[in-house]
Amino acid sequence: MDADRRIATLASTQHGVFHLRQAIDAGLTRRAIQHRIAVGRWEHVHREVVRISGAPETGRQQLMAAVLGCPRGVAARQSAGRLAGFSHLPPDDGRPHVLRSHGASHHLVGVHVHQTRCLPDHHRTVIDGIPVTTPERTVFDLAAELRPQRFRRLVDELLAASQVDLTRLERVHAELARRGRTGSRLMGVVLDERQGGYVPPASELEARFVALCQRRGLPVAERQLRAPWTEDVGRGSERVDMAFPEARVLVELDSWRHHSSMAAFEADRRRDQLAAAAGWRTLRFTWRQLTADPDHVVAVLRAVLERPGHL
Repeated sequence: MDADRRIATLASTQHGVFHLRQAIDAGLTRRAIQHRIAVGRWEHVHREVVRISGAPETGRQQLMAAVLGCPRGVAARQSAGRLAGFSHLPPDDGRPHVLRSHGASHHLVGVHVHQTRCLPDHHRTVIDGIPVTTPERTVFDLAAELRPQRFRRLVDELLAASQVDLTRLERVHAELARRGRTGSRLMGVVLDERQGGYVPPASELEARFVALCQRRGLPVAERQLRAPWTEDVGRGSERVDMAFPEARVLVELDSWRHHSSMAAFEADRRRDQLAAAAGWRTLRFTWRQLTADPDHVVAVLRAVLERPGHL
C-alpha cells in the first residue's frame, strides 16, 4: 500500500483529518506533504493538522482536528459532554474544548485549550475514534462551568441512565480535588448529597417536582417506589414516579411525549385503578402545571397530604 492510500485509510478513521507527523510516519517527506497542500489535495486546519480536500466538514471533524493539534490532548468539558450525549450543557459557542497535560503554552485558533497537571490514562477513553475524557472526569471538569442546580440535574440524569457510576465519580473527585481547584467543592457537596441509597430523578420532570417540593417545604417523596399493587398481580418490577407512603399517595408525572398514544392512556388508567384498589390515591401532574402553575401543584399536594387516608 502506498503512502497516499495509507493516509486516506487513516483519515477515514479520523473524520477526514490527520497530523503531519502521521503523514511522515506513512512514508511521505516534508516536501511531498507541501506539494499535496500546494496543489489542493490537502488543506490546513491547524498548523500541523490537515484535512483531505472534499471530506465533509462536521463538528466531529473540527473536534478531532483540535485534539490532533494538541500533543496528548483529549476532547473535554462541553465538547466531551456533547460527544457522550450529556444534557444540561451551556450553549455551544462553536469552539471545541481540548484538555492537555500542563506544559508549554499551546495555542490553537478557534479552540479552547485547557491544561491540567493530572490527566492519567484511566481518565481517557475514545468515542467515535476521538480521544476524550471519561464520563466521570468530564463531570468533574463541568463542575467548574455549570451553575449548582444545572450541575445537580446533570449528575442525576447521568446516574439514572447509568452513564456514570457514583463510586467512580468519588474516585475521580478524590484524585483531583484540592484546595482552590475550581469545581471541587461543588462536586464534593453533590456527591455527599447522593449517599445512603439515593435514587436520582429519572427525568427532568421528576427533577423539577423534587425541586418544587424542596422549595415549598413539602415532605420528601420516595422516588421509583415499587408499585403497591404489584404483590397482588405478580409484577414486582413495576414502579411509580413518586410516592408519599405515610399518606398512601402516589404522584405520576405526565409528559405529552410519553402519554400521547391511546395505549399509554389506557395503561395509565389501569395503573390508577389498581392503585385505588390497593388503597392509594394517585395525583397526576403535567409539565405545563409544574412549569406554569406550580402554586396549583403545591396547593393540591398540601390539601391531599393533610388528609391522609381520605379517598
